[in-house]
Amino acid sequence: MLKSARFWFLAVVGVIAAVLATDWLICTARLSRVQMEITANPDVVVADGKNKTVLTIRITENGRPRANDLIQLWLKKGSGLVIPNWVFTNEDGVAEVTYTPNPYSPYDPQEGSVISVMNTSIGRLVEVDKMGQVLIKLKAPE
Repeated sequence: MLKSARFWFLAVVGVIAAVLATDWLICTARLSRVQMEITANPDVVVADGKNKTVLTIRITENGRPRANDLIQLWLKKGSGLVIPNWVFTNEDGVAEVTYTPNPYSPYDPQEGSVISVMNTSIGRLVEVDKMGQVLIKLKAPE
């Protein structure tokens, strides 16, 4: 009885591992077909705590928009606010967020901020990520 239960347990674990591994392999193969385009408007921002830039993220696969992809954003370098930090793409594969840099200080000079962007929706069962980043050039207020 114990050997039979152990066999079935290992069989179930093996099937689950095989399904997860297959999903990971399929999604990893698709990764090269998924494109991420990130633009900032304007691309240079006055670091006064009031001016901002709008980041537009467009996700496509084989040239077709990917709707409802979950995008995560965070500051890799610099300071300020990225709002929202999580956003879904619309039916055109586009998502927009705003970035407002902290005010410039002579004690903490800022040349630019780097915002990391990650699409977490490529995998179905196992998370497979597509990463990107954008440099926002900052200008000291006059």
